[in-house]
Amino acid sequence: MQLGQYRFTNDTLISVHNKNEEMDNVMKHEFIHRLLSGASTYGVLLIMMEKASIMDDQKKWLFDELLNISNKMQEQVATFIEYFEIIRKDGIEIFKEKIKQLQLYNKKYFNYFNFIYQYIKKESFSEEFVNKTIEMVISIGINSLNVDLYKLPFASWENKKDIQRFFTNSENNLKFNPNKRFEVLIKYFFNQKSINNELNIIAENTFFNEEERLEACISAMELIYYKSAQIEIIMNRISNFSDLELELDNEASIRLTAFPSFNRTEETFESNYKKLPDIINELRLDNESILNFNHLLRGLEGIALLMYVPLNRNEDFVCQYHPSDIISIIKEVTNSIVFSQGKLYRSIKNDLLKELDGRKIYIFMENSFTSSFSLISNEFSSSRYILIPEQEYDIVAINNNNHILLQLVLKGLKNDIYEQLKTVGIQKANFIEGLQFNYQEIIKVTRALFNRCNWAINSKSFGFK
Repeated sequence: MQLGQYRFTNDTLISVHNKNEEMDNVMKHEFIHRLLSGASTYGVLLIMMEKASIMDDQKKWLFDELLNISNKMQEQVATFIEYFEIIRKDGIEIFKEKIKQLQLYNKKYFNYFNFIYQYIKKESFSEEFVNKTIEMVISIGINSLNVDLYKLPFASWENKKDIQRFFTNSENNLKFNPNKRFEVLIKYFFNQKSINNELNIIAENTFFNEEERLEACISAMELIYYKSAQIEIIMNRISNFSDLELELDNEASIRLTAFPSFNRTEETFESNYKKLPDIINELRLDNESILNFNHLLRGLEGIALLMYVPLNRNEDFVCQYHPSDIISIIKEVTNSIVFSQGKLYRSIKNDLLKELDGRKIYIFMENSFTSSFSLISNEFSSSRYILIPEQEYDIVAINNNNHILLQLVLKGLKNDIYEQLKTVGIQKANFIEGLQFNYQEIIKVTRALFNRCNWAINSKSFGFK
């Protein structure tokens, strides 16, 4: 069972099946992958390539190779910090017991942890030493991934043999392979066993200009996809790339960056195409079903899709439509209306309020609370919310004029949610205000769309564990 994953988005995926005592450690582990990726050239490039894969997946082999040469050091950093932090949280004795359990039951991840720990191992550690060591390991990890992308021959790599041949050269390996760079830097800073020449080579090929990191990654993307028929759409899609500012010491941020995930591999869903009039007829015949307007992806705004989502079978029916017809389409049916994500909803919100006054509209967020917070603060400030506990996750429902945002969070985060929403004037609904929420409809919509969202997420095979 996968406890968690990071798949090159703004969020981490955390299994709802984790034991309560494991949850914080798993979230911290995946958050570190997120932190390293968002703060480095290699990481941002992989995030951009993940975005591009929706339009063109012909470079999946290159993505896999770049992931492979950074995966080991990513796991070494994340596993070391996940366990070393136990000292300041739970004390040295619990830390030692956890390490003993790790060595007994998960040799692979113990070796990741011990690669760094072997150089600092002792009977006790001061809080100052723990803090400085974690800061040092994070810094080394980011610099190991901060390769100067301008020096890599992306345009000449036609297949995986080309890039593999490039990295069989020991000097190229030292210059540009994050796994090798991390190994050398850790041995130097914690064991003083590196050759000065190696350090100079790494330094000469490290990209230190944080302000120009995005520009370097965009330049690399142009070289990688220069033959792609979708190059203009890809470059448009990544042109507004921005990264969330994340801090390792902000525990609430770590928890709220997580999106719940099931480990259900046996459940599948099918999508079938139907014409719009046929879908409207199906919706009328099946009043319990859902009309879902899909998220408009940047660069693909011209392809607007809606879905008829039946509750009693694992299939959906999809059709293309024009966004200007949304109001008239909604007026044709009485089903639950859901917008996936906030982009399309924001563009038509005023028309919805004017033309469909009193009609409940749901906005289902397919990402973490942290990623949703900009939409929440801009469109739902000074409103009211409820928290609905499900067996494996909680639903945060925020109501503003019968437009209700639905946000999934892991269990046990109600205090974090309360504090965050309070900053934008959103208060917990009292008894009377709570009556404005249709609990059964919220649960119906959330279960149906989350099951499909979770299946789509778990269909992807790449990412850090």
